[in-house]
Amino acid sequence: MSKKKVLFLISRFLDGGIDTVLVEYINNLCRLTDDEISLGIGIDMKEHEVYNERLPEGIDVFHVIDAPFLTWYKQQRIKNKSKWFGVFDEMFPNLIRRAITKKRLKEYCEKYDVVIDFDSTFGAAMPEDCSAKKICFFHFSFAKEMQRSQRHLKRRISYMQKYDNIVTLSDAMLEEGKQVAPELSDKFVRIYNAINPDIIRKKAEESVSDSRIEERFMLAVERLEESQKDFKTLFDAYATLLKNYSGENFPHLYIIGKGKSRKALEQHIHSLGLDNRIILLGFIENPFPWMRRAEVIVHSSKFEGLPTVLIEALMLDKPIISSDCPTGPSEILKDGEAGLLVPVGDVCHFADCMYHVLTNRLLREGLIDNILIHKELFMPEKSVASLRELYANSN
Repeated sequence: MSKKKVLFLISRFLDGGIDTVLVEYINNLCRLTDDEISLGIGIDMKEHEVYNERLPEGIDVFHVIDAPFLTWYKQQRIKNKSKWFGVFDEMFPNLIRRAITKKRLKEYCEKYDVVIDFDSTFGAAMPEDCSAKKICFFHFSFAKEMQRSQRHLKRRISYMQKYDNIVTLSDAMLEEGKQVAPELSDKFVRIYNAINPDIIRKKAEESVSDSRIEERFMLAVERLEESQKDFKTLFDAYATLLKNYSGENFPHLYIIGKGKSRKALEQHIHSLGLDNRIILLGFIENPFPWMRRAEVIVHSSKFEGLPTVLIEALMLDKPIISSDCPTGPSEILKDGEAGLLVPVGDVCHFADCMYHVLTNRLLREGLIDNILIHKELFMPEKSVASLRELYANSN
């Protein structure tokens, strides 16, 4: 395949799971191919762009919108400030952002061989006719998105008509997409998110000055966003574990992540009387030393696409307990063979799984044996080859 000029687009470059996956794709493409990779970030978020140092040296990174007048409100919203400015922002700055984005996307689609809308947010401004191969990634359950807002999802699906391919992250998402948008069936493809195990293991060996890492703990690594995540079920399950087996010496529960639900979650922890047992560590740029030292990785969510943290946990050979939410966990964990699956919101079942994983050595060893085989599905060589195959015939 000839060398390609590839542009990845993302609306904001923050600290979430989608951003993490994007970094992996860019690094693996630079490592495994000779393609010329660029990254276009929709809005300049200044100091909130914490993953810039993870990007390979020498790639072109730029902002579609960077004027202070057009970015100030979006930056403040990350801090939950200046909500009063929102009405004005929608009336005036947002109209300017849309016009600039539409103009620049047209230029990008002529400059690059391949344009990849990585969080499927540029569809409204994406030109329909251009020389570039256009690909978008969809990171969530179609069915769950339809339940939340049919109007919003239908609008996004209408924009997807403009793309040559739509990448879903799991087989379950692929089938959902075909059911929700049968007219796009021939555009849907499945590519698993890939993780480079060598990089993760190297980062996992880095030293940590925080003495709390020396304690026994279970760990969740997720954004504190209860609209998607389900920390309350996780916290209630942990409280149930401590109550039902009060004579046992169980590890603490640590949470790595930040988000707008932090205050509400702190209040819930306090209501359970577990301020000293459930610890919100905040955002940690390198969570892998903590993941390596954790006794169990736990993941509680209402819906996902393909939760990256579970793949990262596989690469570190960690026992895992996860909500069996749509979509992704069941495929990542091989229908429960490479990690335990819990029905969404089932507090008692989650607590029982914690107990058995923490106390049953044979169960843990069996899970890890299955992990060693199953994690091969998520190696970067497979995902990069699948993505490149999509744009092999671009001009």
